This record gives sequence, C-alpha cells and structure tokens, in this order.
Amino acid sequence: MSGYIGTQPVPQATQTRDSFTATSGQTSFSCSGYTPNFLDVFLNGVKLSAADYTASNGSDVVLASGAATGDILEVVAFTTFNSASSSIDDNGNATAITIDSSENVGIGTSSPTAKFSVAGSTSGDYLAKIESTNQFGLKIKTTSTSNSHEQLAIHDGNNNVQFKVMGGGNVYATAINLGGTGSANKLDDYEEGGGIPSVGATTSGTISYPNTATSKYVKIGSLVTFNFEFQVTATGTGAIRVSLPFTPNAYAAGSLRVYNVSFSGTSPFLEVVPNDARAIFFSNTNNSATSSIMSTGFYYGAITYTTDS
Repeated sequence: MSGYIGTQPVPQATQTRDSFTATSGQTSFSCSGYTPNFLDVFLNGVKLSAADYTASNGSDVVLASGAATGDILEVVAFTTFNSASSSIDDNGNATAITIDSSENVGIGTSSPTAKFSVAGSTSGDYLAKIESTNQFGLKIKTTSTSNSHEQLAIHDGNNNVQFKVMGGGNVYATAINLGGTGSANKLDDYEEGGGIPSVGATTSGTISYPNTATSKYVKIGSLVTFNFEFQVTATGTGAIRVSLPFTPNAYAAGSLRVYNVSFSGTSPFLEVVPNDARAIFFSNTNNSATSSIMSTGFYYGAITYTTDS
C-alpha cells in the first residue's frame, strides 16, 4: 500500500466492514460509521450503484428499494488517509521516519526541527554514513550568494569542530580541538593579512620608504608569522623598527637580510619584547652586546612570535 515504509498495515487499518441480514422490505441499515462518498454497498455480493442507496448522514444506509427476507447487505467504509500529515513508521517501538504538517522530515525523531532532522542514539556505529564509488561521496549545493548566513556548517553543540562554506567560497575552521577537549586544546583562530608595513625610527626622525614595501602575516591560534620587505631612502636616529600586526607576549628573535646597508657588527637580526608591537633592527657586536641598525638600503625580514591577541 502506498504511503508506508516498513510493514504494510492490515486492511482493518483503513476500512470498516458491516454485514446485515435483511428482513422483508427492510430499507434502512444503521452502520458503525462512514464518511460520505467513501464507502461501497453490496447486496448479496453484488455492488450497488450510487442510485440504489442513500448514504449521507455518516451512520445510515437507506436502500431505494426494500430488501427481501434473508438478503445479505454489506457496507464497506473507507478511512480517509492524508499522507502529507501522517507519520511514516516501522510499526516497531521507535519512530523511523516522520513527516510533520510543515513537511519537515525526521529520522529517529517524531519532532523534526528542520526540513531534514536526524537523531541518533548514544551508541552505535555512525549517525549517518554516505559511501560512493563515484567522484563525490557528498555534494551539497545552494543557490544563495549571501554571506550573511551559513550555507554549510558542520559542528557539535560546543563548536569544537566547525567548517563553514560561505557565499565567497572560502573555508574557515572556526574551532578545532587538538589532542584534547580542554580550552588549552582549542584552535579557534586563523587569520591572514598584509599590506604596506609601518616603518619608523626608535628615537627620532622619519624613515622614508617607497610604497612598494610589502608585508604578510599568518596567525594560527596564538602563533604569528610575519614577513616584510622594504627599501629605506631616508633615515632618522636610533634603530629602524617595523610595526607588528599583533602585540607579542614573549621575547622572540627573527631573521633579517640586508642589501646596501651600513651597520657595525655582524649578523643583523630582529628582536621583539613583550607588550611592544614592533620589531627592532639590531646586529651582534660581540657575545654580550648589540648595535642598532639605522641606514638606507634594502631590508627583508621574517619573525615568528606568540601573542595574547
């Protein structure tokens, strides 16, 4: 019978049958109930046409001509069935599939909260499993181009794992736990950026450099990697410094390559200190001292440090 998944219901689930033995000339027969136009009437096994009886009040069937003594009258009343508002179940002890009046579909739940809701038990193999020998195991497509809402999100109730595909086509990992479930294991930030770096002098004066200067950074959790390159055409006093995208929370040193730069000592490098959002340019003069770098020329640098931002 269409409209069911699982065990097919027995006929009594959708029809009611009443049988009567007529007396001489009997025309009216009281039934157990019916819906007008949803019944068949048989007299001695022969189905009567609609003109042969009246059935309009939901309980009585009245023959146009009286029956003979011993005639058998049978009334078969059919129950109305509306698949749009009916549950689909396996006739077992749990609902397998439910379609509610809002046309939401639920699997394992009788109260779906979305167009398609799947509820699983606390044990078992998979909540859902999609396998394919073709190119795609799962393909989800939306026609929306708006960035104001999630088009695809996969996460648990605490957002420990979440992947989003927004209208622009980018993929963001907004919360991933690595090696544990505590807050210290949560990787909840990834960011990229860059542009023209901000270059200045630690003591006084203005550092001049062309707008062809560039910088890039990547921030993963609390770890920042910053790269830059620029040419200094006019100097100030003190040491050259370049602003960082995030404020460091610990000491760190980075590499510095120079070209056509005058400085004392050897081995130029970058240094950052906690709570100072800039990297200062130094060189080694001996095992215990450093010298500030302030010169025209070309500078290429990279540093990795940690931040609380």
